[in-house]
Amino acid sequence: MEKINLAVLPGDNPGREMTCYAAQILEYILQSCQLEYEIRYGEIGVSAFENTGSPLPGKTVEICRTSRAVLVGFVGSHQNYADLPFNMRPEAGLLNLRKKLGIFANIKRVKVEPQVFDLSPLKMEILERGIDIAVVRELTGGIYYGKKGRCEVEGETAAYDQEIYTENEIERVVRRAFTLAQTRKKSVVCADKANLLETSQLWRKIGAKVAAEYPDVMFSCMYIDDLSADIIRHPYRYDVVVANNMFGDILSDEISVFSGAKSLIPTASFGQGNFGMYSPVAASFIDGTTKTSATMASSILAVALMLRFSLSMPQQAGMLEQAVYQVLDTMRTQDIASPGKEIVSDETLFHAIFEKLKATMDRNNF
Repeated sequence: MEKINLAVLPGDNPGREMTCYAAQILEYILQSCQLEYEIRYGEIGVSAFENTGSPLPGKTVEICRTSRAVLVGFVGSHQNYADLPFNMRPEAGLLNLRKKLGIFANIKRVKVEPQVFDLSPLKMEILERGIDIAVVRELTGGIYYGKKGRCEVEGETAAYDQEIYTENEIERVVRRAFTLAQTRKKSVVCADKANLLETSQLWRKIGAKVAAEYPDVMFSCMYIDDLSADIIRHPYRYDVVVANNMFGDILSDEISVFSGAKSLIPTASFGQGNFGMYSPVAASFIDGTTKTSATMASSILAVALMLRFSLSMPQQAGMLEQAVYQVLDTMRTQDIASPGKEIVSDETLFHAIFEKLKATMDRNNF
């Protein structure tokens, strides 16, 4: 049996401890399934900069390159690093790691479980119809990375941001959306603005080309403004949504609100094959006032995504997700407190989830 190499990058505070707790659960599951594995730890962000002078040491990159998957905690600090060149700032460590690992697609899955219906701003009649949406976002191209600058137009200062996509950049992320849809409800919607944007017309062309290879998956396109409105009214109609970098960025944040606690949503980023990088939804930490205790649950749910996507262990992933939400039905951290729910610390929540998982795995003879 081939040994499974995994990397854990605890990152910076807050969240460093939570990532290490989540790694304990990952190790327990691998041991219970009698798999041969090695978990290696690396530094990134503030901790890496302070210890090595770089936010992304070469050793960390090598650990990740020789791993099947990476679990990453928060990266960044509320301290002011603005006087440093951007490539030396803590947050640059995460961006550079994505580039070095060839990561090009991000998947944010928002599934609203009954145990946390009370947190959602949506009406109960909508929630009860079931919400499970995955947004597949192109991560390395588009307007965020295009040519930008200032110029003069008719005597006034003007600014521009250019969006360019190649066929290959579009096709690889669209194909990722279709392969994901085949494991779900077999529906893909492409978010675009093809009535106005040339790049969106190319997205539609490539989408139709890839769709022809997946006859079992229903494919359609919607203008981003229409989609953004309809997905709030009828979220149960949607399965997988694929979008360019900017549209996917905005749309994935919009649907995160459905859960009522954005910090409960983990995220996964992919390159070629099954390699993936997994983290709480806010992997880059900028403002020291925004810490939320619910990131303990998000960190653990990131492990469930790793089990599902990179380790091909959907049964164990389901058990872990079930354990998280069973505990959240009775226990909450302060930031997601609700009447009738016990308010507990991050550590207490972790131990409760861990014990619930152990009991479930024992019943299933793992």
